[in-house]
Amino acid sequence: MDFSPFAPSLAIVGVFSMAMWAVGWTRRRKDIARPFLAFTTGMVVWTLAYLWELEADTEGAMLWASKVQYIGVTTIPVSVLWFTAIFTGRPGWITKESAGLALLVPLVALGLVWTNDVHGLIWREVGATYGNRWSLLVVTYGGAFWAFVVYSYTCLITALILVADMALRTVGVWRRQAMYVLLGLLAPWFANFLRVGGLSPFEPLDPTPFAFAFAGMAMAVAILNVDLLVLAPVAREQVLDAVSEGIVVVDPAGRVVDMNRAAALILQVDPSTSVGSSALEVLGRIGEVLESKADTVQVSLSAPGVPESVYNCARFHVTDGTGRSVASTVVISNITSLILAQREIEDAQKDLERRIEERTLELRRSNERLRREMRQRRQAEQQEQAMEAQLRQSQKLETIGTLAGGIAHDFNNLLAAILGFTELAEDEAHDAAKVRQYLAQVTSAATRAQEVVGKILTFSRQAEHSWQPVDLSRFVDDSMPLIRALLPSTVRFSVELDPTTPTVMGDATQLQQVLMNLCTNAAQSMPNGGTLSISVRRTHEPPTRSAPSLATGVEGTEWVALGVSDSGAGIPEEVRRRIFDPFFTTKSVGHGTGLGLSVVHGIVTSHGGEITVESEPGHGTAFTVFLPVSEQLPIVAADPVADPPPGGHESILVVDDEVPLTALCRRVLEGRGYAVTTCNHPDEAFEVFAAAPDDFDLLLTDQTMPDQTGVDLAQRILRSRPGLPVVIMTGLAQSASADDLSQLGVKQILLKPVRTADLLRQVRAALDS
Repeated sequence: MDFSPFAPSLAIVGVFSMAMWAVGWTRRRKDIARPFLAFTTGMVVWTLAYLWELEADTEGAMLWASKVQYIGVTTIPVSVLWFTAIFTGRPGWITKESAGLALLVPLVALGLVWTNDVHGLIWREVGATYGNRWSLLVVTYGGAFWAFVVYSYTCLITALILVADMALRTVGVWRRQAMYVLLGLLAPWFANFLRVGGLSPFEPLDPTPFAFAFAGMAMAVAILNVDLLVLAPVAREQVLDAVSEGIVVVDPAGRVVDMNRAAALILQVDPSTSVGSSALEVLGRIGEVLESKADTVQVSLSAPGVPESVYNCARFHVTDGTGRSVASTVVISNITSLILAQREIEDAQKDLERRIEERTLELRRSNERLRREMRQRRQAEQQEQAMEAQLRQSQKLETIGTLAGGIAHDFNNLLAAILGFTELAEDEAHDAAKVRQYLAQVTSAATRAQEVVGKILTFSRQAEHSWQPVDLSRFVDDSMPLIRALLPSTVRFSVELDPTTPTVMGDATQLQQVLMNLCTNAAQSMPNGGTLSISVRRTHEPPTRSAPSLATGVEGTEWVALGVSDSGAGIPEEVRRRIFDPFFTTKSVGHGTGLGLSVVHGIVTSHGGEITVESEPGHGTAFTVFLPVSEQLPIVAADPVADPPPGGHESILVVDDEVPLTALCRRVLEGRGYAVTTCNHPDEAFEVFAAAPDDFDLLLTDQTMPDQTGVDLAQRILRSRPGLPVVIMTGLAQSASADDLSQLGVKQILLKPVRTADLLRQVRAALDS
């Protein structure tokens, strides 16, 4: 078969058009690539169908080829308008309604082409002409054809106007893209205009398919040179030029897509040469915002002859409908005036502060004078209180002088008994039973002598020296026999004591007065009998305030609550409001001074605590005394009546620099079954312990020893064996630091001279805890 001389050129145009279609397919995710695919599809169909027409042998085959051509002919006008709308930044034109109207005419025209045999509206007459190895269809066009031509050229002219406008109002890469698109559109449509208008010098050939080659070359240059279908245009007028801040648009590849005039002035660059260049090179120091993790940076820029300006550079990401980043927008705002305004505000604030300082100077001076006067008044009050304390002390000493003769007589009697029974013990040493009897009398007399001396010391010392750690639960338990004996037998007792409550700092005598006073009042409110409840528990802040501990000088955060309640008649509201007032009483004349509860209130307050009362007529009364928790451990007093506790088989390390005392401890503890190791120096004790740390169950150490204290030794040992029970022996309570002992977890403190029963009891208690 011989091909027409036009076949090779048309085949090349077809292949070229298919290559453009393939490029568009690789970028089909871009919005602008979709109409480009439709446009190149029309080119391919039109070109290849026209080649078919040239090579057809019969008039019928040529007519079929011509009808297939119109699939491309009707596709191209709509796709060109669609492409132009997106390319020039008018995607809002594309709606369902506008798309339906735009497709209506091409679909009708295509339908008329394929049914032309019935109505002849497209081709009124159809014939054929034959040349040298080619054939063509010769037709006379009908009215529907010319109507479609008007529609097609309307779409073309609209697209040409939009692209030409974009070419005129843009710079750089956008203008080059627009020029290539303009040439690509003009070439085939100019050829088609010559053909339809009968002005073509190539009659009867249609030059339009051949002109597609020129259109394809223009599109190829636009795609390869200026990234058509990749660098999508942006609506400059709306986004960039309508704002006063500098705006630079950067694509994902880091190239400048566009910038407004304000950005060009700030950066002092030419937009036509900057668009398409590296963003970091164009932006200079402002480009830091593209590499920074933060979306905002501040940059200072200066130029010769121009004052330095401060710019706030913010980065924003532009995404498509799927959330994918398609560009970054850098907004450059000149904040120099704002910085200057802030500085002026700071200066004005400093000036205002200076003026206030000057105006309030006299007020501060007056406050200082007032504080000085108040300090002097407090000092005067303290001096007065000190003088009163001295007076009370002198009165006590005077009383002691009066009682000294009687006490000395009693003390001599006690000493005589001690000496006498001791001599009897020596004389009767051969009779063990009589010796134990006489020695028991010696012990009893010595204990009574110790009590007499204790009374003298207690009476003669100043009030603040009587403060000591008190285990309130044990204190109440020890007081219960006395309370039961003093109160009527019609009173029933309910006692709830928490053995785990911590100690409080207080004067045991004054606390005894508080307990007895509250219990006596409770019993008096139940003349016919009732229930008196006493409780000790640990609690948090009192309900009305957080009172500081006057005993320790440390603000308490936890409290021990002593509760005394009765089932009596209760207290009315008007009486309850004045219940702690001095000399206020509801009792008849001769049955009370009205000082009881006021004294209780004063004692509790002096202990840094608080007392509350809750009552309702007919439902009894409840007093609660809150005392701040103390970190000090209770000092164990001798209990000569109690039997020594059982012994044990644990291993004990005893440390004391007094050899007789360690020998005494060894004899007492081994007599109860314990395994005892004694040392007379802390270093020796630590070496013994370090040799076998797991062999010992308790450390019993003196506090005051050469080179280091018992606390220091306990710290060294506990670092090797955390949790080991420790008992400290000391001659003075003040020599044992409450903070150190609490941090170490010391179980007990033993005061010297150590009694045998005390030693056994506290060792057993420490081991059992």
